[in-house]
Amino acid sequence: MVRASYLVELATVDGPWPLNAEYGRSFGSVSSLTFAQIGALRFEEVSGGWSDITPWVKSFSFSRGRDDVLSTIQTGTGRLTLVNSDGRFSPGYSGSPLYGQLNSMRAIRFKAGGIQGSTSGTFADLGTQTFSAIASTTFQSFGGSALFFGYIQSITPDPRKGAQECVIELADGFCWLDLISTTPSLTSDTLTGSLIHQILDTAGWPSAARAIDTGQSTISPVFNDQTVLTQLTSVGVTNENGIVYMDGSGKVQFDDRHSRKKGARLVSTGTFTDTDALSELHAERPAREIYNDIKITHATGEVNIIDTTSVARRGRRRLTISASFISYTEAVGRAYSTLSEKSIETDRPSVMFWANRSVDLMQHAISRDLGDRVTIVDSVSRTGINSDFFIERIEHSVSEGGAYHEVTWLLSPASAVASWALDSSQLGVSTTLDY
Repeated sequence: MVRASYLVELATVDGPWPLNAEYGRSFGSVSSLTFAQIGALRFEEVSGGWSDITPWVKSFSFSRGRDDVLSTIQTGTGRLTLVNSDGRFSPGYSGSPLYGQLNSMRAIRFKAGGIQGSTSGTFADLGTQTFSAIASTTFQSFGGSALFFGYIQSITPDPRKGAQECVIELADGFCWLDLISTTPSLTSDTLTGSLIHQILDTAGWPSAARAIDTGQSTISPVFNDQTVLTQLTSVGVTNENGIVYMDGSGKVQFDDRHSRKKGARLVSTGTFTDTDALSELHAERPAREIYNDIKITHATGEVNIIDTTSVARRGRRRLTISASFISYTEAVGRAYSTLSEKSIETDRPSVMFWANRSVDLMQHAISRDLGDRVTIVDSVSRTGINSDFFIERIEHSVSEGGAYHEVTWLLSPASAVASWALDSSQLGVSTTLDY
């Protein structure tokens, strides 16, 4: 039996990026400020800024990611259940030591630290462990990992004698980015990564709270009083064909369309089999995700590429993409690239594992993120799966003081990324040049 140490913290100030101790920065009291005003503040080294609420945690869960490779990343959600016998998590109770701090849109973050192995004991023994007891144990540390960074959406105390708990619902930073509308002055003929920086700069989002790829597309977008999330999605997803998401530490992450064709993404981070690691392995082969008629609107018109063989076998299945800032040449390249990936049938597996089964599984549980590459091997489930996949969605559920840590990944085939990128990809993998 293996468990990790967990840390759940409530920010002591309001705002979209209240404080990150790793960067030593604090916005102070910013509840009445705009993103732009926050961006103009000077930062000083600080200590503190977070209240440790781990001892009162009964369970927490979260979900981040997207349902398939053609979808945009959805706003991540989290759920935190806390012991509330003294009313400390009741926002209207003036006797609470947290009175005045449990505000809507206040940040809460989940982190995981070291791992401790347990070779004896029963489930009942582990069931009596509390987060507080685990937090006071000495663990073999391998470095902490940020799991989820969210903002309070609702607080629901349950004062019944048999419950005396409080449930807090959370949403990740996309909820902030979807509340602020701007009209940024963006430079023309600029790579998408630089444009994303300009959009976030206009919004006042801190430079330390972002990890942005350079980008592959050079475009000239114009936005008029649109939300920051809409702008990021347009530039990074709709036109670049990349991914924009919030990572576990609350950073805005942009992976451009070549990110899965180079570097660490060419190598699997681990192998998971249904005979030891995986508790559940499901494989769906959905017809709804087959597209053999790709129509793309670009800056000067539209292109339409059709796989007639696939149409004859599976019927016409059109995918319409409105990438209104890209060039004709890029639209043609994207149409062929999309057609090569989506006109064939592919499995879309999901896997679930119990992280407490081994140190290796726990390390993967708290280290893997969206876009990481993993190998799934079916030995007994008879799905025929034995290949590499990319993680598209991550779901965690932790309870019983960390004695139960379930992880679910929704995956997409790495083999579907069939093209190669010049000066980036591994030789001999594909004969198709990516755009």
